[in-house]
Amino acid sequence: MKINLKEKISKVKQMKNPESAMENPEQTMDVPDDVMIECDSLVKIYKTKDIEVLALQGLDLTVKRGELMAIIGNSGSGKSTFLNMIGGLDRPSAGKLYVDGKNLFQMTENELVEYKRSTVGFVWQNNARNLLPYLTAWENVMTPMLFVEGKEKAVSEEEKKKRALELLELVGLGHRKDSKLSQLSGGEQQRVAIAIALANNPKLLLADEPTGALDSKTGRKIMDLFHTLHHEQGKTIVLITHSQELAEETERIITLKDGVITGERKGGLAC
Repeated sequence: MKINLKEKISKVKQMKNPESAMENPEQTMDVPDDVMIECDSLVKIYKTKDIEVLALQGLDLTVKRGELMAIIGNSGSGKSTFLNMIGGLDRPSAGKLYVDGKNLFQMTENELVEYKRSTVGFVWQNNARNLLPYLTAWENVMTPMLFVEGKEKAVSEEEKKKRALELLELVGLGHRKDSKLSQLSGGEQQRVAIAIALANNPKLLLADEPTGALDSKTGRKIMDLFHTLHHEQGKTIVLITHSQELAEETERIITLKDGVITGERKGGLAC
């Protein structure tokens, strides 16, 4: 049976059609193989007509491959700005930023599109940024697979649906595959969002307050899932959180204040 999910989505939401290939090769640097993120004197300045805000002030940070770490700090500390930088959602103003050996500072727009599609997965506190309400759970998970390029583009829609169903099983929602957004609880929606983030098998997962809108019991299930992805699949995971309790469930905790690192310590999962 033909799925035609692309056609279904296009009727509701206009989507950009990125070019099928990057115009230039990816920028790389000579970094150790075990390093996923390398920041050197990273600066971000937001400018308005009357004021400049220095969101990141020369941030230096190295994140190893397969690391599960947390970044904590008050509102306005630079946490989300940093996440946007490494996720390719915003450009640094100065400094150096490499993820998976790629120089994000020098990437073209086409290269950034491919980077966000293949290297990084996002999990947001606001499920509206992850889920399309007019699609079922499995259709939501399959959607990112429809817009990949390269060899993955040749994979049939039936195979992509199979992977979507497998990911829903992974997050414990195989029995809810045909449910739409309105039929899912907040915790179930967040688990679907994690499955979506994993759709194209990214090397890096970025989670911005992933349990912030959930009760403690449901938040516990989400953290258990992150631990599974960390231990069993070796994913590099960076969590942004206000919660000290949540941060303790990682290997390393970084504290940001006014755009600079003011503290670093081991989390509860550190060896």
